[in-house]
This record gives sequence, structure tokens and C-alpha cells, in this order.
Amino acid sequence: MDRKKNVVIIDKDKNIDYSWLEDFMKNGNADGCTFLTADKWEDGVAKEGGDGIWYCFDQSAINRLKYILEYYEQENRRYAGELKAVERQMKIDPLTGVLNRTGVIQKIEELLGKEPCCQGALCFLDMDDFKRVNDTYGHSCGDKVLTSLAYRLRELTDEEAVVGRYGGDEFLVFLRHTSGREDILKKAAAICRNLEIDEPDQHLSASIGVAVYPEDGQTFGELLKKADKALYSSKCHGKNRVMFYRDGAAKNT
Repeated sequence: MDRKKNVVIIDKDKNIDYSWLEDFMKNGNADGCTFLTADKWEDGVAKEGGDGIWYCFDQSAINRLKYILEYYEQENRRYAGELKAVERQMKIDPLTGVLNRTGVIQKIEELLGKEPCCQGALCFLDMDDFKRVNDTYGHSCGDKVLTSLAYRLRELTDEEAVVGRYGGDEFLVFLRHTSGREDILKKAAAICRNLEIDEPDQHLSASIGVAVYPEDGQTFGELLKKADKALYSSKCHGKNRVMFYRDGAAKNT
């Protein structure tokens, strides 16, 4: 939806104030502008030609054009705001309220591009035996557990961390500006520990695989691949634990 116009000014009076039009042009509200002069032009009003160009013949027409362009500017701003809101909504997981798969990938890739020298960690989290929750209590209960899990993840991480639902019961947490493996392990272990539910009728826990940036990879794809291997190793070693990826293989911390 493009409301920008080409503007042609035919100056009959030769004393028209064009300063406001220059501002419109600088702000990108018109595609182009051409100034013409003529000694004799029949009086008229601003009108749009069939080629999408606005023609103006005198000061009154210029005034009307200014009003029309101001209207277009307001419409463009409103449309841009609505478009941004829709784009943001498309990146949010409707169930949990955190970033969805597309949103979390884009956000992490954006941060990796902006902060190539800062240390961080990608934590790949998966709930242990979550299928049993759905099978025993139903998908409605499972959805409530996932919503609660997302809330806890946001509570357990600082404002700089990126939290998103990768799919199903899998979540990604990207920790930023970490100070080493011990710091990463402390934060990841706190997440793992606080997500565990141990009740007589229900036991839930989480396994976490960690890939360190930039040591284990410099792109999201590299980090995800290694965090996934570390997560698999965590599952194989008894679940409910944090595992790091090191030297091409996941090793227990």
C-alpha cells in the first residue's frame, strides 16, 4: 500500500512558498518533485493526473495540495504503526506469550550480528516426559503447564535474555553478556532447578543443552546444532540436568 506521490509544481505566481514541500520530500512523503514555471496558466485546483502525479497551478491549489499531502502523511504513519503491530504479533507464540520459533530465531540472529564480541550462551530446553502430561491429564492441562513454564522462564532470566518457544515443549533461552562457563552454568542450573515439579501425582523436570557463543559457534545455526546435541546428551544421562557442548561432543558438567 503506497500512498506516495510525484509532485509537479507549475508556478503561475512565481512567489509560492515551497519550504513545507521540501520537508515533505526530505521525509520521503513524495517520490519526486518537478518545478515548472509559466507566464500564463488557467486558474485551477490541485488535481491528480492519470499517471499519479499531482499538478498545481496557483497558491490556492498549493494550499490544497499541502492539506492532501498532510492527510497522506497521517495515513502513512497510521498504516506503518498497524503494520509494525501485526509484524510483532506474528512473532509471538499465542499460547505462552513469548517469542515463537520465527521471532526467537530472528531476535537471536539480530543480536549475534550486533554483538559479535560479547560472550553468551544458547540454552536449548526440553521438558522431560511431557507427553505423559498430555496423555494423562489432557492437552488442556498440558497447555497450562507450557504457559506456566514460559512465565517461569521469563521470571528466572534477566531483561537482556531472549526467551522463545521453539516448538512443542521445546524452548530457547539466549543468555547475553555472560562472564564465563561458571556464570552460564549457574544461570542454566537455576532454570533447570526451578522448573522441576515434584508432587505425589505429578513429576515434571527439564533438560537443558548449552552451546557457548562464540566458542561453540558464531551463527544461530551452529549454536542450535550443538545445543541440540548437548540436550540429547542430557537426556541420555538421566534427564533433569544441564549439559554443555565441548570439543565436538557434549560433556557432563
